Amino acid sequence: AGRTPATDSNAIEAEDLAALKELMKAALDDDALFLRAVGGQVSLPRFAPEPLDQPVATDELDALFGRGGWLERWAGSRLFQCAGEENRATLCFDGVSAEVPSAFVTAVLSSDRIDAAAWRTWRSEPSAVAVVLAMVETGTYGVVETGED
Repeated sequence: AGRTPATDSNAIEAEDLAALKELMKAALDDDALFLRAVGGQVSLPRFAPEPLDQPVATDELDALFGRGGWLERWAGSRLFQCAGEENRATLCFDGVSAEVPSAFVTAVLSSDRIDAAAWRTWRSEPSAVAVVLAMVETGTYGVVETGED
């Protein structure tokens, strides 16, 4: 905002480069922002999973688990964690990062599946539910119906 438009649309002006450098310095001083940026980059998979075309609703997962289905982690997904404060951690998955309860991160990282029992454990935690929905939408987890394996 307030900058003079570039005279050459094919060039980066020195003033713009200096302003961008200052923005990046400020971002490096913000630990949470820096963690999200690095975690997002480090967790990018070499071959990305196929994202869904539409959002997933919580009641759809309730129904899936009610039918005996589960969520299976895509083999190429990359998940990492960084401990936070007061039982919170940042979970990074396939280029996305989110702050959630540390116990949720431990549960997700220790199993390739999210089944009905795990869902019941985290169903009342809004940040965990939001992350599970995001992981399904990004393709980190795929839906497995009863009888499929």
